[in-house]
Amino acid sequence: NQPIKVTITESNGVGSPASATSSATSNVAGVAPSLSSVKDLLSGITSSGEGVVSWRPPATSGGATVLSYEIQESLNHGVTWTSSPHTRIVGTRAFIFGLSTSRIYDFRVVAIGSLGTRSISAVGVTEALPRRAVDFPFGPFSAFKSSYTLRVGGRAQAVRLLTEIDVLRIHTLTVVGYAIYEPAKSMSHKHGLTLVQVTRLARGRAERAVHYLEILDSQLHLAKLSFRIVTNVHHGKKGLSNFDYFRRVSVRA
Repeated sequence: NQPIKVTITESNGVGSPASATSSATSNVAGVAPSLSSVKDLLSGITSSGEGVVSWRPPATSGGATVLSYEIQESLNHGVTWTSSPHTRIVGTRAFIFGLSTSRIYDFRVVAIGSLGTRSISAVGVTEALPRRAVDFPFGPFSAFKSSYTLRVGGRAQAVRLLTEIDVLRIHTLTVVGYAIYEPAKSMSHKHGLTLVQVTRLARGRAERAVHYLEILDSQLHLAKLSFRIVTNVHHGKKGLSNFDYFRRVSVRA
């Protein structure tokens, strides 16, 4: 910071300057150059091992500007960090290739600025979207319930699923509703549901899940998703060790 010279001229009260003047210098403190933290980090890994990280650029002050970004990854929960290899950065979006689909990654973004400034984002914990169907974070459906319940932490899992899908720019989800059909002749009573009714039950489970996802997607202000509903009806309980497997909903990306 350069000192500023201030000249003070005394007035004689009638509009003319007096003969005596004095001068002084004052150090006016400037704004130190800085970058705010990198915000809103989102990350996801596809089932083929391509990672995507997005973020919001930091605010700058004191004449600092953002020069570049570096994507760092950790495989030991943040104990050590390395620069992510095979990374392509476009604006505030990075594409990372060759990742393992069986490991959990921590990602963070380092903003490198002018005048010796830098800032680091919060950590994003990411694992690959599996190739198989992902169990939806709802508790098992009962056969005659018209609603579903969330397990503890279920909403957080759904939020994570939607944000990862959003950053990966996946626009369509397949939602599968499951049910078990028992033919009346195999039951001890004759008041079982027909196959058509059971199929509707499976579809209804999926439709309620879609409705929940649409509400959550809107609350998170994410890109609007399209949904494809599929039913999976198992004929009879024979061979099933866990009936709840067919009283659920799953999602395929």
